[in-house]
Amino acid sequence: MATEKSKILVIGGTGYIGKFLVEASAKAGHSTFALVREATLSDPVKGKTVQSFKDLGVTILHVRFNFIHSVSFIHISFS
Repeated sequence: MATEKSKILVIGGTGYIGKFLVEASAKAGHSTFALVREATLSDPVKGKTVQSFKDLGVTILHVRFNFIHSVSFIHISFS
C-alpha cells in the first residue's frame, strides 16, 4: 500500500528554523509551500535561499502586508 504524501505550508520559510523545515519537507517528497514576504527578495542571502527552494521544487508564496487604520490586508501571489 502506497503512502500518501502531505502538502506542507511553512510560514517564515526563510527564517532561522523555517529554511530547514522547507528543505526537509521537500527532500522527503512532500508538496511544499513556503510563505515568504515580498521584501525578503531584496535581501541577497534570503534571495539565494528562495532560489534553492525553487530548485527543490518548492512553491513560493509571496506575501505583502499592508497596514491601514489598524486593519491588515494580506496579498498572496504564487510563483
